[in-house]
Amino acid sequence: MFKSLTCLVALASAALAAPATVATVPAGFEITSSSLSGTGCPTPESAVFNYDAESAAFSMVYTEFVTTAGPGLPNPGHKECVLSLNLTIPEGYSVSVPNFTPHTDGENNGAWLNLRDFSPPGSEDYASACGGAAELTWDTRVLQWDEGEPITYSVDSIDSGFIFTAC
Repeated sequence: MFKSLTCLVALASAALAAPATVATVPAGFEITSSSLSGTGCPTPESAVFNYDAESAAFSMVYTEFVTTAGPGLPNPGHKECVLSLNLTIPEGYSVSVPNFTPHTDGENNGAWLNLRDFSPPGSEDYASACGGAAELTWDTRVLQWDEGEPITYSVDSIDSGFIFTAC
């Protein structure tokens, strides 16, 4: 019985110490500006960022994010698109972005990579500091290697969302 009580107290303490995820977008959260750069999004029309302020869901839709590798083609084929978002985060909250898989088309014998980084960084990986202004930089890349046959690979879109945590 003493073991059960000790275990229950330990679990309750851990639950109280864990940061609370917030189910709604906190008042005052705002995306103040955004910019895109890179060979995967060379023009403003080549990548579109969509954000739903009610659900905190977002998507990036690409129209020119295609790599090709093969005989006589650049090796490796490489494309990159960097999205920078300037955020206003209400005091008492931090923001993070979960892991996800992009929607793709074609054979990928290379690797795609999504990196997200907050400035200033928070105490958790891929999370902002608590409250204030922050910049989220999102880097999506594809590298293709020539294995003798022409290969085309594209990233069509990414769907994700912001997660808000009380801090």
